[in-house]
Amino acid sequence: MRIRTAAVVCLAVALAAASCSETSDSEAKTVVAQAREAMASRSFSVTTICPSCDPPQTLEYAPPDRIKLSHSPGHDAWEFNLIVGDRWYYSSRGERWQEGFNSQLAFMPLTDPRVLFRYMKEPEFQKDEMLNGVEHYVVAARVDHGRFIDEVLRENFESEGAGDELRNLEEFIEGLRLRFWIDKETLVVSQMETDYPPFPGEPGEEEEESDDPPPIVVSFDFEAPAGIPLEPISLPSEEARRLDDIVKGRADAIRGAVIGYNDELGAHPPRADLDLLREFLSAGWPINPYTNQPMLQSDTYSPGDFCYEPGVEDEPYRFGVYGWDNSLGQTIPGCIPPE
Repeated sequence: MRIRTAAVVCLAVALAAASCSETSDSEAKTVVAQAREAMASRSFSVTTICPSCDPPQTLEYAPPDRIKLSHSPGHDAWEFNLIVGDRWYYSSRGERWQEGFNSQLAFMPLTDPRVLFRYMKEPEFQKDEMLNGVEHYVVAARVDHGRFIDEVLRENFESEGAGDELRNLEEFIEGLRLRFWIDKETLVVSQMETDYPPFPGEPGEEEEESDDPPPIVVSFDFEAPAGIPLEPISLPSEEARRLDDIVKGRADAIRGAVIGYNDELGAHPPRADLDLLREFLSAGWPINPYTNQPMLQSDTYSPGDFCYEPGVEDEPYRFGVYGWDNSLGQTIPGCIPPE
């Protein structure tokens, strides 16, 4: 009798626990849905520490579904990255953008709570916590990696023939663990933790213990404005590269005329224009393929224009040419030295 009673009690406790778990899971889904709605119309930003370097990377988020990654101060060669809806862009200066595949962009949606909430799997409450004097829900979850890959990443990867890279990424996302600190008053995410698994290596390659990165915790700033364009000034990457190749070839004619001027007159010209260099050009003055107007000496990074300075420091002259998004090597004011 005692055994039967004990069994009934144990069963009742188990059922009650299961009931509580189901209620908790249901409430967690409700809170996640409310947080997703609260975040959808908000602009916010986050500054975190790049795992491989000291300077911060700054991410900005703005509705609807816009994310921008600014490169770190001190890392001028890093690209700016931008997602607007389902369009991916990258740029060397963050002004004019190239449309096209860039695997770094794949990780940006994994930083966006608005995106992650759409693909959250099995959310559950953990113990509430206080952050900055405000009580927060703490919700842990995983990502529905299959849907995330299919709906967010697949088209961009497969269009570039990067299927193997996509499969590695899917395995990586499958092991991702998430935690969100959701403000009980405003229902926005104040803090997020992403715990990534070791990134898959090559087949047969042994994983080192150090390959498992520590969890990354970031705090969101809802006060800083997000400067993200709705419609970026952009070109398809193939077209930008084609026009940049034309620009480089035509700029060589101007550089050659500058050298010819110096060979003939013993000094470099004070400026690079048709009046001074006419007789040293084998053809007419080059045309800027971006504007269909003559190429101009400029310091505004205008695509297809160039920069020229005679007698700079110990150099006889400097000459630089600007590509679509400054991708021809000009990243700081002033001209680059000749090669």
